[in-house]
Amino acid sequence: MTRDRQESYRDPDHYESDEDEDYPLLRPRRGYGGPFSKVAAFFTPSHRLTKPNHADVIRNIAYAVLTILVLAPIIWIFHWLVSDHRPPYDRVPLGEAERILLGVPQNGTVRKWSKYYTSGAHLAGQNMSQAEWTRDKWESYGVKSELLPFDVLLNYPVSHSLEMRDVTGRTTFKAKLREDVVQGDPNSKLRDEVPAFHGYSANGSATGHLVYANYGTESDYRKLRDLGIDLTGKIVIARYGKNFRGLKVKGAQEAGAIGVLIYTDPGDDSVTGDEGEAAYPKGGARNPSSVQRGSVMFLSTGAGDPSTPGYPSLPGNETKRVDHETSDVLPKIPSLPISYEDAIPLLQSLNGIGPVVEGWAGGLEKWEVEYAIGPSRATVHMVNEVEWKIERIYNVIGTINGTLDDVVILGNHRDSWPAGGAGDPASGSAAMIEVVRSFGKLLETGWSPLRTIVFASWDAEEYGLVGSTEWVEQYAPWLARNAVAYLNVDMAATGPDFEASASPSLNRLVLEATKDVRYPSKVVERRKNPARKKHKPPKVKEGKTVYEKWAKRTRKEGGHGPEIGVLGSGSDFTPFLEHAGIPSVDFGFTGHKGGPVYHYHSVYDSFHWMNTYGDPEWTHHTLTAKLWGLMGLRLASSAIIPFNVTEYAGAVDGYVEGLGKEYHEFDLSDVKGAAKELKKAAAKLDAEAVKVSNKMMTARRMSHRRKIALLRSAKEINKKYRKFERGFLDKKGLEGREWYKHVVFAPGLETGYEGETFPSLREALREGRVDVAQQWERRVAKAVRRAAKMIETILETECASAFVPR
Repeated sequence: MTRDRQESYRDPDHYESDEDEDYPLLRPRRGYGGPFSKVAAFFTPSHRLTKPNHADVIRNIAYAVLTILVLAPIIWIFHWLVSDHRPPYDRVPLGEAERILLGVPQNGTVRKWSKYYTSGAHLAGQNMSQAEWTRDKWESYGVKSELLPFDVLLNYPVSHSLEMRDVTGRTTFKAKLREDVVQGDPNSKLRDEVPAFHGYSANGSATGHLVYANYGTESDYRKLRDLGIDLTGKIVIARYGKNFRGLKVKGAQEAGAIGVLIYTDPGDDSVTGDEGEAAYPKGGARNPSSVQRGSVMFLSTGAGDPSTPGYPSLPGNETKRVDHETSDVLPKIPSLPISYEDAIPLLQSLNGIGPVVEGWAGGLEKWEVEYAIGPSRATVHMVNEVEWKIERIYNVIGTINGTLDDVVILGNHRDSWPAGGAGDPASGSAAMIEVVRSFGKLLETGWSPLRTIVFASWDAEEYGLVGSTEWVEQYAPWLARNAVAYLNVDMAATGPDFEASASPSLNRLVLEATKDVRYPSKVVERRKNPARKKHKPPKVKEGKTVYEKWAKRTRKEGGHGPEIGVLGSGSDFTPFLEHAGIPSVDFGFTGHKGGPVYHYHSVYDSFHWMNTYGDPEWTHHTLTAKLWGLMGLRLASSAIIPFNVTEYAGAVDGYVEGLGKEYHEFDLSDVKGAAKELKKAAAKLDAEAVKVSNKMMTARRMSHRRKIALLRSAKEINKKYRKFERGFLDKKGLEGREWYKHVVFAPGLETGYEGETFPSLREALREGRVDVAQQWERRVAKAVRRAAKMIETILETECASAFVPR
C-alpha cells in the first residue's frame, strides 16, 4: 500500500487498539486543539542545585520579567482562541451545515450527471473512463479521491442462441435474444450494448425437452416432484420473481436439469397492458422484447469474487484462487434470459401437455398460453458461450478526513448490465455526485467532519457485489475498529414511492431525515374575484416532507405508517452488515402498482425512459441526494453517534416472539432471556447517551476538568455504539454458508433477496432438524448476550465526574 493510500484510508496497521489509543478529540489538530484541549506545562530542571550567585539571580529575574512581558499577550490570544473559537469539526454549527448541504442538490444538475452515466456501456471491468471521470469529478469538489484496483474473476458473453425443434428435428422457432430498436430511445441503438446473458452463467450448450417451473422457487420444484415430473435431462423455463435468479438455476441444477431459461412475465408487472396502457416507448407497459440480464451466482451462499472466497482479490499473481469449475457459488448448467415475446412460442408448445397448476398462470393467456407444465414433445436447443477471465476492476474511493479515526461510508455501484442503466445504477451514481458536491460546498466554508467520511463508487456489483466485498475483505481489521455505518443507495429513483431498509439502530436516523427533507414548494394561483380590481399575488405552498408522503401512502395501503424493512441481500450493504457487522441502510424511491413498468436490467432502462416515465422532473433523484447527505452528515458530525439501540433490542425481542409463535413447541427460553438482557442494557446506554448529549450542549460554560470528563464519557458511549452490531457476528459463520456471519440478519437461503431473521435457527426449524435448531438457539443467545455486554453502561466512576458540580 502506498503512503498516500495509508493517509487516505488511515491504514489499520498504523493504529493501536482502542484500549491504548489517545482520545483523538484531545489531540491537537493542525496545531490547534480546540476548546477541549488539555493544556499543561511541565518544567524539569536539567542542572544540579548549586549555591546561587547574586549576579545570576538578578539576571534570571530580569529574564523572567522579560519572558512574562513577551508571553502575556500570547497567552491572552491563546485564551481568546480557546474560549471563542471552535475546533475544525465544529467551526460550522451542525444546523448551519445541514442548511448548506440541503441547498446544493439541484434537479437540473443531477439530470446532467445521469445523462453522462447512461451515454455508453459500463459493464464491470470495462468502464475505466467512467471510473476516472468519477474520480476527477469528486476531486474537483475538494474530495481527495483515488482508484483502487482488484483483479477478479468475471465472464463475458461470446455467442448465444435458442431454438425449438419438432420431433423431426426441424427448427420451428428461433429466439431473437435481443431488444428491439425503438423510436425516441437512443440507447436501444447503441452498438456496444451488452447482449442478453447471465453473469457467471456456465459455459456450454444443452438440448432437451422443456418443463415450466413457475417462479423456480424451492416450493415450485418440490411441487414438480410431488406431481411426478422428473427434471433429469430437461430444460426448465421459469419466470422472474419471488427469488434471486441464481437460485432458480441452482434449484433446477439440483433437480437434474441441464439448462434454464428465465423470462419476465407481464402478469407480474405494475401495468400489464390489459388496462389499455401502450407498451414502451408509447406507454408505460413493458416492451415485449425487454430482457432482464443479471448474475446467476448463488448469492445467498456467498458474495464477492468466487475465486477468492473470504479474502481480497489483490492485483498480482500471488493471490491464491479457486477454479470456477469447483466453486460452490457458481452454476454448472447454462442459462439464458429471454423476453416474454421469445417465451410465448416456447410456453405454447406445452399447451395440453401435463397438468396446469392452480396459481401458476401469468399474464400471457391472451396469447393462448395455458401454462401447462409439460414436458414438451418438441426439443429446445440452447447455446451459452462465455469467456472466463481475471479482469481488473476499479473502485473509486473519496475521503474527507475527520478529527476522529471513526469512519462513515456512503456507497453506490457504477457498473451496469445495459449501456444505459438509468435506474440501476445511474440514478444512484448521479445522486452521489450531488452528495459529494454538497460536501464540497461545506469544505469551502472551513468545515470538516468529526468523523472521516468515505465515498465509494463500486465496480462489479452486478456480478455478485464484487467490488464492495473485496474492499470490505481487504480493510476488515480497520473497519472492525473504526466503521460507524454504511449508507447504500443502489437505485435512487425508479418511481415516486420512498422505501428503506436498515439495521434497527439506524431506523430513527432514517425517519428523522425524512422529516427534514421536503419536496419542492409549489406556486398556487389564487382564484380571481371579478368584484376586486386588485388580485392577490400567487401563494407559495410549502412542499410536504418525504415522511409525510411516505406516511400517507403506507396508511392508504392499509399499514400503520412508515415501516423500515429488514435488510436481505442484492446490493452492496451485504458485505458491510452481514459479513463485517457494520450497521447499514439501503433506500431509494421505487415504482408502484399502476405506475410505469421499470425495465430492470434491460436496454430500456435508459435516460429516455427515466426522463419520460421514471422521474421526469428529476425530483426524486435530488431528494435522495439530500437524504443521503443529511444522514451522512449527522453520522459524521454529531458528538454522540445518532444510534438507538433500544429500538434494535425491541426488534430482536419481536423477532424472538414471532419465531415462538411460528414454532410454539420449540423451547426458545435461552434466546428469550438473552433478548431481555439486551433490552435492559440498550435502554441504559441510550439514556446515558441522552444525558451526555444534553451536557455537551452547555459544555462551553464548564470547567476544563469537566469538559475532559465529559469527552471521556462521550468516547465510551460512542465506542459501545460502534462495536454493538459486531456482537451479533458468529466467527464460524452460518450453517452451510460460512461467509455470512450475522446471526440475526441474512438473505433467505431460498430467496436470495429477502431478509430473514435468525436465519440458521429458522432454517433448521423449517427443515425439522431439532438437534441443529437447539445448537443454533444457544449460539444465537450467546451472540445476543455478547452484544448486550458490549453496550453495558459505562462505569459510574467514569461518567460520574462529568456530572459532579464543581
